[in-house]
Amino acid sequence: PLAEGGELLGTAHGPHVRDLSGNFRKVPGRVEADGYLAKKNLRWNDAKVAPWGDLFLGSMTYDFETNAGALYQLQKGGAHIRRLFGDVTISNGIDWTVDCTAMFYVDTPLRRVDTFDVRSINYYERS
Repeated sequence: PLAEGGELLGTAHGPHVRDLSGNFRKVPGRVEADGYLAKKNLRWNDAKVAPWGDLFLGSMTYDFETNAGALYQLQKGGAHIRRLFGDVTISNGIDWTVDCTAMFYVDTPLRRVDTFDVRSINYYERS
C-alpha cells in the first residue's frame, strides 16, 4: 500500500503503481537500473520498504539460475532506481535494525545473513 493510496506491484515487467481508480503507471525498474534488458527470464522475488521509505527489491530467475539476480533500491516516490549488487540466486529476506544503522539480507542458497552498514557509503558491497 502507498501512503497516498493505491499500491506498488512487482510484476515481471518491473514495478507498477496502481492508483485508487485502478489505473497503472510504470515506475523505473531493472532496465533503467541496469541500462539494458536482461536476456534472462527474471522476476521480482522479494521486496521490503525501508524505514525511510525506499523500496528494496530482489530478483531471481524462474529456473533458479545461480548468481543471475540482483538487489535494487527504488527511491521513495519511485523517481529513481539503482542496482546495489548482483550475483544473487534467490533474494529472500530483507530487514533493518531498530535504529536503522544496519540492513540484513538473505540469498537463500548461501544459507547465511549478510549485514550492511547503512551509514557507510560502501554498504552495498557484500561481505
